[in-house]
Amino acid sequence: MYFKKLEIFGFKSFADKTVLNFEPGITAIVGPNGCGKSNIFDAIRWVLGEQSVKELRGASMEDVIFNGTASKPSLGFAEVSLTFANESRKLNIEYDEVTITRRLFRSGESEYLLNKNTMRLKDVQELLMGTGIGAEAYSLVQQGKVDLVVSARPDDRRMIFDEASGITKYKAKKREALNKLKDTENNLLRINDITIEVKRQIASIERQANKAKKYKVEFERLKEMEVKLAKYQISTFSDHKNRIRARFDEMKAKEAQYSQELTDLSGLLTNEINYLGDLEQKVNEFHAEAIKLDGQIDLAKRQIDFNGERIENLDRNEHKLSGKKEELIERCRLQQQKMEEFKQAMSVMAETLQYNEQRLCEKKKFLDEIERSVKTAKADIQEHEEKMLALTSGQISIRNELTDLMKESQGAIARKRRLEMENNKVLCEKSEIDQKLETVEGQIGNVRSMVASLETEKATRSQVIEESKVRLSQLDDQIGNLEKKSLSLKSQKEFIEKLHAQYEDIPDPVIEGRIITQTPPLDHHTGILGKVKEVSLVSPDQLAYLRNRWGQPDAQQLYEIICETKFIELDPQQISRRIEEINLEISALVFQREDLEQKLREQRNALVTIDVDIHNTEKKQSIFEAQRNDILKEADKLSQELELVNSELQEVGDILAILKKKEEELNYRLDTVSQDIGWCQNDIKEKQVRVAVQSQEKEEILVVVAQLETEIESSKDKILSEEKHQAVFAQDLDKSLEEIKRIDDEIGEQAGKKEEYGREIETLESQIQQILSKKESLQSDLSEQETQKNDLSQRINSVRTQIKSIEHEISEIGQQLHEQELE
Repeated sequence: MYFKKLEIFGFKSFADKTVLNFEPGITAIVGPNGCGKSNIFDAIRWVLGEQSVKELRGASMEDVIFNGTASKPSLGFAEVSLTFANESRKLNIEYDEVTITRRLFRSGESEYLLNKNTMRLKDVQELLMGTGIGAEAYSLVQQGKVDLVVSARPDDRRMIFDEASGITKYKAKKREALNKLKDTENNLLRINDITIEVKRQIASIERQANKAKKYKVEFERLKEMEVKLAKYQISTFSDHKNRIRARFDEMKAKEAQYSQELTDLSGLLTNEINYLGDLEQKVNEFHAEAIKLDGQIDLAKRQIDFNGERIENLDRNEHKLSGKKEELIERCRLQQQKMEEFKQAMSVMAETLQYNEQRLCEKKKFLDEIERSVKTAKADIQEHEEKMLALTSGQISIRNELTDLMKESQGAIARKRRLEMENNKVLCEKSEIDQKLETVEGQIGNVRSMVASLETEKATRSQVIEESKVRLSQLDDQIGNLEKKSLSLKSQKEFIEKLHAQYEDIPDPVIEGRIITQTPPLDHHTGILGKVKEVSLVSPDQLAYLRNRWGQPDAQQLYEIICETKFIELDPQQISRRIEEINLEISALVFQREDLEQKLREQRNALVTIDVDIHNTEKKQSIFEAQRNDILKEADKLSQELELVNSELQEVGDILAILKKKEEELNYRLDTVSQDIGWCQNDIKEKQVRVAVQSQEKEEILVVVAQLETEIESSKDKILSEEKHQAVFAQDLDKSLEEIKRIDDEIGEQAGKKEEYGREIETLESQIQQILSKKESLQSDLSEQETQKNDLSQRINSVRTQIKSIEHEISEIGQQLHEQELE
């Protein structure tokens, strides 16, 4: 059986469908780094059922699907099919070719196919068991992990041998059968618990049935007693009815008498109420007249208050007019003062205008002198520039010679620099080689110390694992003992509950006796369970002694019982508490066992890691030693190259010395010409500075001239503006004087109105005095009517009280009659 064909579509870098045919013989896949060789190996492991994303070099299972590029869109699923040649029937299936297919969609759904038929991952694994083929089998070894097979631990090698010998399949079936047996044992335990619970419920239901039978008998007895009581009550009700009938007739006569009295009192009450209505009408008329007089008084007072407010408003208005008059007088004084200030300011502005016109004439004369000086300086500058042109042509020829010389020098300097760089590079490489050598030597020492520390740690962890195994076996023994004890207590509890249920209603008498034993009961023993072996009468001699000994002188006869007994706990709740305590102890021990097993697994994993680290460290040591030999060879090669570079540097130094001497001669000639050009340039600069200064002075004078002209025009405009302001203030002064005259006339008019309002207030006050005297006479008549009204109200209330009393008596009689009718 061998691989025949591999089809890949959408898996990692295989965007298009790719078919690889594996012909008989040696087949190899070659290519540069990054071309996808490892992806083919990942595809084979993936189709054989690999579930670890880490082994497939990804972060999630969706990473195996082609994600797309700039020119190709991403795909929605990945599919790999692997075809086996099965002519030898190594695979337990009746096909000459077996094709296993695995698909994965981006939604997370996946499926396995066998010759285009859907199947489970478990079916794939069972089909490949014992063949040496599989995602974790020895026949597929990842790149860089061949040495792990050689350096594997005995347990790992055992797995490889089992797979090669073909017994892995049977071991898997054995493990599955053991798991099923364990599940069956757990189910049997659950069934036992359910049986115990059902038995306990049956005993409880039997007790409830006995109670229901007793309830039925008592209910029948209660029914007979209630019938007898009803017959007795009917015989007593007829006598009671005759007595109530006689009392009912008496109450009817008394009710008729009270009804007549009530009619008489109602007529008297009607007459009194009519007379009270007449008195109330008169009182209301007096009240209306009093209210009318109060309204007249209020009207007169409001008129007085209104006139008083008018007078106050006139006073406030007069005060405002007086204040306004003073403000206008002050305003007139200020306006006259400002007019004087305007006259003084106009005289000052006239003097300033004359001074500015004189300064303007002086600045214009100075401006003409500056323009003549600037024209002379520009002519000198033009002469020096012509001289500079002649000197510059000679300077250029010298510089050309100097440039050629510098090119030769730069070539030599570049060669020297290149040789120096090469020399520095060789020195750096040699120093790096020396440093690498020191580093490798240090790393070799570190690796050796790491190997020693790992060996020590391995021995320590092995000792811890052995100690943990011993402790784990002790915990298993303790848990087994506690579980046996718990089962014993559960069976004891079941027996006691069954005993209670069977013997709870037995009417046998309770027998008091004493037992003598060599072994006393424990604290939790509350009962005795025994088997009677022999019963005999106590002899008369022992009877008297035992009567006195037990304090029972009335006992006629005593029995001696020989039995086998056992102290037991009769309280099921106490047994349940003990079972709970034992379960808590078991839970604590189980937790300790799980913790210890977890630590043991961690120690074993750490031990495996240490073995791998030791192997990796030894590999690093061999690599570092090989690197040290390579570094020593490279150091010899660099020393020879350094000698050759030093000889070339000496030759270039001699050439540079000759070129330096020629360069100094040309620089001296160039400096002489440059000095002449510099003198001309300095003189030109001085002339240009003078021209610039004079131009600046010219600009400043022009600015001053413009400012003076602007100030002269501004002064003329201000003078005109001040004249206009003076005319405006004169008009405001005339308006203020007219306003003062109008305020004086208005103050005179308001004084006349105040006198008129005062006379009207005196008239209203005399009217109020007349109304008050009339109101006092009306109040005396009203008090007499109120007195009569109060007396009549008292008589009416007395009659109403009598009527209510009679009505109450009638209602009581009616209620008693109603009660008697009901009886």
